[in-house]
Amino acid sequence: MTITAALALLAAASACPQGHVFPVIVTEEAEPPTVASTYRLDELRATARQVGHVGTHPVLGFYAATFGYSLETSAEGDCPSGTVIRLMLGARHVEVPSDAKAWGCRPEVLAEHYLLHAQADIASLGQLARQVQAAVDRLPGRPDQAPSASALASAVDDLLPAYDADRLKAFAASEAGSAASHLRDACRGGMPGSL
Repeated sequence: MTITAALALLAAASACPQGHVFPVIVTEEAEPPTVASTYRLDELRATARQVGHVGTHPVLGFYAATFGYSLETSAEGDCPSGTVIRLMLGARHVEVPSDAKAWGCRPEVLAEHYLLHAQADIASLGQLARQVQAAVDRLPGRPDQAPSASALASAVDDLLPAYDADRLKAFAASEAGSAASHLRDACRGGMPGSL
């Protein structure tokens, strides 16, 4: 359902019986990450330089995902029965160098490391879902009034800068402690080169 259609349904809320409750539920979805070895180490590092990557260790692969959300309002006749805010992580991908073994690295251990980033991303998405639900629950008139689609979108959008910061912190945490030593151990003789 488009935001325009959601607005039309929410505007119809005046047709609902008195005392009708308008639930807003926040869900989170994440595609399982794929793992591949498409690029050589020098290609991965050249790309990292181009995008201004700054990390705590030399680039030995990456994790990437896209984030998006949707608002889906359902109705019973002319009366909206509820809205679902769906938070989504898609196109989740881990890449390790195709020539990792030539560099003395174990590709499976590199993949495990970047899958830690994927797990951290899921945790951050869960935190965002809880924050969005709390923000929606605080909207004026809740739960007896249906919030507008623009109010719901604003509730999500206002939290996105903090979500981005939380993702970065979570990724940094997945680089520390035993994860860092495990990554160092993945390559004979230490990690190859810098960026």
